Amino acid sequence: LHVIDDSTNLEVAASSVMLPRVFFDTVYPTVKRGGPDSSVQIHYSVKDLSGIDNWYVISYFSKSKLNEGASLDIYEYFNKGSNKLNQIELLSDKMFDDGKYSDTRTLLNVSTYDTIAVVLSNISQGYFEFLNAYQKSGNVLNQITGEPINFPTNIANGYGYFNTHNPDARIFMLKFY
Repeated sequence: LHVIDDSTNLEVAASSVMLPRVFFDTVYPTVKRGGPDSSVQIHYSVKDLSGIDNWYVISYFSKSKLNEGASLDIYEYFNKGSNKLNQIELLSDKMFDDGKYSDTRTLLNVSTYDTIAVVLSNISQGYFEFLNAYQKSGNVLNQITGEPINFPTNIANGYGYFNTHNPDARIFMLKFY
């Protein structure tokens, strides 16, 4: 990545290596409908790519209005209409037992009739550390009263983190569960 601002001649640059694609072994939702006790949970399992240290991010997106006749195509989900990132979960292969990790995650701020995307990506250690620091920064109160957090970056003359990844994304229309 190399960007030059024509008006200021300032430039930023970064590079990233595309890591091997990983896939969910299993991933599926369970939906409990019952007024204020309604909830959505995602159950999943992942196998680690052996031989090297690995870091992963699972991202949970929701979209409240998907046309009735809409397909569950990944392109359509992310490029048509609005969706929001609800939460992320960071995994290190050091958390895995015999090369496998399984968990159940309760999704926050998701309606039992939303359409959700659950996305698994193999990411670099640097991006993992950036996302971890970002999560630790928390809410505004923590940012004001907590100790300063220096976010890692791989962008020369800039901020943030440039990363490439080839995710495994699964779409679920919760009204069918």
